[in-house]
Amino acid sequence: MMTIDRSTIIFTRKGEKRNEDFFASNRIGDDWRIAIPLEGNLNTHNNECAQTISQNGKTLTYTDFEMKDAN
Repeated sequence: MMTIDRSTIIFTRKGEKRNEDFFASNRIGDDWRIAIPLEGNLNTHNNECAQTISQNGKTLTYTDFEMKDAN
């Protein structure tokens, strides 16, 4: 998901424990910076996904659920 000004992209990717966490990359000119985990308490041991951001870029809404072992 990209911010309305197209300067930041926020996405999820699977971590070492198979859970998804949020990462962000910022664009400077025509180049994208290396993605880093979002700061704060968003990334937990649970699975965070399905994010959306408000038009003003100040509110992130997402789904958070605990992954249960299938065994």
